[in-house]
Amino acid sequence: MENEFVLYVEGPVEDLMDELYEAECDDAGIENINANYHRFDFIREAETFQVAVRSAVDAVNGIDGLEVVAVDNDVNATQIAERLGRTRQWVDYLIRGERGPGGFPCGVGGQRNPLYDWGNVALWLERNGYSDLLEPGEVDRALTLTWEGARVAQQRIARIIGEREGHPPLTIA
Repeated sequence: MENEFVLYVEGPVEDLMDELYEAECDDAGIENINANYHRFDFIREAETFQVAVRSAVDAVNGIDGLEVVAVDNDVNATQIAERLGRTRQWVDYLIRGERGPGGFPCGVGGQRNPLYDWGNVALWLERNGYSDLLEPGEVDRALTLTWEGARVAQQRIARIIGEREGHPPLTIA
């Protein structure tokens, strides 16, 4: 099964292209954001979506000098509207509670154009009668990206704090 997702990676990618190929990351298109940060657009064959995402994260993190810093799962209102085949105004009404049951998931960043975690949004849509607007399996894919993103953040923060002088290492429960 073909699975598409995006990882954000820190490190000198240009210097490590051979290592990426050997780690079987040749299924990613790489866009340089700046000299040290890169966007990896994966199209990975795997039995499940989670296996695809986790294997890519683990492969990149297994290369000395590279680290996955984020799993892309944030969307703005325009992107939500595009995914649902609705207008931006329709989504804005959901967000403000002027349409639907209210309680739309809170934003995770941004002020003028807030970002939302797609996993939380897709789950809210499913639980509130809008599942017909979602692609089959979309809630599971979105929640998997949320889960894997949290796992990446937790591992990264535990490592960074553990490297700080005088701070005991954190463990992941």
